Formats: sequence, C-alpha cells, structure tokens
Amino acid sequence: MATEKKNSADAIQKDCEFELSRVMPIYNAAIRAVSNLKRDDITEMKGFTNPPDAAKAVVKTLCIMYSVPPKKVPDPAGGNKKVDDYWEPGKKQVLTAELLKNCQNYAKDDMTEDLINTLRPLIEDPNYDDEVLKKASKAAAGLGKWVRAMVQYDDAMKVVKPK
Repeated sequence: MATEKKNSADAIQKDCEFELSRVMPIYNAAIRAVSNLKRDDITEMKGFTNPPDAAKAVVKTLCIMYSVPPKKVPDPAGGNKKVDDYWEPGKKQVLTAELLKNCQNYAKDDMTEDLINTLRPLIEDPNYDDEVLKKASKAAAGLGKWVRAMVQYDDAMKVVKPK
C-alpha cells in the first residue's frame, strides 16, 4: 500500500515538473523580453499619434490585465454608436515609467478565470502575431510576448495546482 502511494505521488510530481518545465522557459523568456525593454521603447510606443493596430491590441490587453477601463468614443466607422477605446486610458495609466517593473512583479498566480477568458481571444488575433508586433514596435513585441506568457503560465498552473 505504501509503495503504491509513493509511486502515485512520484507520478504526480513528475507530471507537475513536466508542466512547469514547459511553461517556465516561456515565462522566463517573457520576463527577459520585458527586461530588455527600455523606458524609451515605452515612450516611443506611447508617442504614436496614429498607433498601429498591433500596438493598440497590446495596450488593450495590458489595460485589461491592470483593470484600466476603456473610454467610450464615437465609432470611427461612423454612426451614433460608441465603442471602447483603450489607447488613451492605456497611454495615461499603463504605459508609464513603472510599467516594466509592474510586469516583472505581476501577481501571475492571482489571475482569474474571467481575465484569462477575456485575454485568450485577444492574444489569438492575427494582430497579436509576433511578427506583426515586431513591425509595430519593440515595446509592442516585448509586452505582447509577456501577456501571452502570462496566459500560458496560467494554463500550465491549472494542471499543476490540483496535483
């Protein structure tokens, strides 16, 4: 009986180590991507007068992660409808001098299921592709990689935590 329990525990530990071995390099790469960014990279992105869609996509995900609500603006397509704009609030409240430190200290183990479910379709959008993000800006590429890694980290932890 004790041998069976030990074998079962060993198997669970091995599964957990495997899941962590998959996600930790992704997470560490994301932290490196953020660490390689400089304030000037954030300032450059913040200064876009006509931001590329990829930069807007990254700022939207950052606003969602840091609970920064969008501003309602007239629909650029016309009509009377108002749409959510994350760019202006994101520039003021997320793309700050503290952003890189905030990313490194993000409470990754406290992300909610709602947050992950909101982020997932956004990071799967074609505008969130690494190559598209790189063309937008160095900051968009690094920050986008970080957001994607946070979601992947959460996915792996869902396997590890219950065990």
